[in-house]
Amino acid sequence: MKSFSISDAISFGWAKTKQHFWTVAPLILATVFIRIVSSVLAGGSHHGAMMSYRGEFSGNPIGSLLSFLVSIYGLIVSANVIKAFFNVVDGNKVEFWDIFTPKDYTLQYLITVIFYGVIVAIGTILLIIPGIIFAIMFSFGYFLVIDKKLDATAALRRSKAITDGQKFELFGFGIAIVVLNIVGALFLGVGLFITIPITCFASIQVYRLLNSKTPETVAAVAASVPPTPPTPSDSSSQTPPVQA
Repeated sequence: MKSFSISDAISFGWAKTKQHFWTVAPLILATVFIRIVSSVLAGGSHHGAMMSYRGEFSGNPIGSLLSFLVSIYGLIVSANVIKAFFNVVDGNKVEFWDIFTPKDYTLQYLITVIFYGVIVAIGTILLIIPGIIFAIMFSFGYFLVIDKKLDATAALRRSKAITDGQKFELFGFGIAIVVLNIVGALFLGVGLFITIPITCFASIQVYRLLNSKTPETVAAVAASVPPTPPTPSDSSSQTPPVQA
């Protein structure tokens, strides 16, 4: 059963990116900067148009430790950036400096990252295909931790439920956004400041559509609707009991 359109999701992402580009572009820049710092500390090099350099702590244990800590902090910032994209979609205010502080979902997000990585790694060892299936199956765990404040295990279970029967379509969606970001990277990486927001907004749209159409959600919505009280005409039409 098809529950979303890839083209509609990307069109939604493009529309939101055009409307809120100057809000989300600094968020992407912040995450890129943190990744560059982590790479340099770990001993990698960063090549710019005019220079190539290596970090002062490159290739030693101190650099590796600092890189690990920066990477963890980068995950915290990434979670907050995802939340900021949700806020944009929901029409809420986004504060740039707010992405740098831990939130109530931070711990569960980090646990989800670990669980997801382990599950996908195990699946990849099992002839690669299971790894792809697991990656799709649990891909919305991050969103559910941030959007619905679920714990890691509940979020992964919920992600499994909302992706049930949608894996082929989600695989196609994944291919589409990968290709889109490759195209963005071809323009000296500058295009990623457009394609990454498009894919983020599109992914939120797909997640919201799937999460709203699962049986559990439909049942919850139905249960929240109060029963319709009988009208006077209904009660008057009932035949009174016959008394002996």
